[in-house]
Amino acid sequence: MSNHRTLPICRECGRRKPSNYFISETLCKKCAAKRRAPEPNPLRALSHPDPTLKPNTESVTATERVVKRLRRQAEHEVPRTPRDHLAALTPFTIVATFWAIGFLYGFPSLRLLRDQSLHWTLEGAYFVFWMWWYTGIPVLIGLWVQSVLSRPRSKKVARRLYEIAVQRAKALSDAMAFYTSAEWNVLRKLVLAEASRECEACGKLIRRKSDLTVDHVLPRGKYPHLALERSNMRVLCRSCNSRKGDRLLSNT
Repeated sequence: MSNHRTLPICRECGRRKPSNYFISETLCKKCAAKRRAPEPNPLRALSHPDPTLKPNTESVTATERVVKRLRRQAEHEVPRTPRDHLAALTPFTIVATFWAIGFLYGFPSLRLLRDQSLHWTLEGAYFVFWMWWYTGIPVLIGLWVQSVLSRPRSKKVARRLYEIAVQRAKALSDAMAFYTSAEWNVLRKLVLAEASRECEACGKLIRRKSDLTVDHVLPRGKYPHLALERSNMRVLCRSCNSRKGDRLLSNT
């Protein structure tokens, strides 16, 4: 018993452990490893689901759609420069240049095809080689030059995509904290008790309890000070609430 009382205590987990389990006098190795763990990357969490979860095809597909939508938003927000427009035309320009030189000099490399003494297999191989020379090689060169020219914008798009992912992850975290709060649950029950079971948007009767939702007339993301205002609440069916989303309707 006396040996147990003399064991040091970790200030993080509060457990008594032998001294060889400690990295300092008051911090054990396990708690120190938790402190050194890197913060989660929200973009990686969106594009790579947790491997410990059971595979769900629908969730993976939905995650891919979200990442594609965020990438399109990032590409739309990053303006294109003349360098980016030049990069888009580079492959076509180089291919056109190679063919223009060929037409200008009469494709001198294809003159041997007019020689009837060559075997047809040699003619075919010769023709494929020079078509690759006039088309394949220019395309590869053009794609390489295009990647070099568009590299600065690609970095800006990736940086903007990360910022949008961070904002979306923070918004989802705030929404989860709000919709699980006691204040929102009390107000939601009050609104459902006072209102009828008819959707205030489409007017149909809501029969299923799971389709009964409470919507913010003025969106909570744009008007956070009205998030718990009773006059800003209305009853909608799930389809109308999903269709409205976080938008402000014109007739509001």
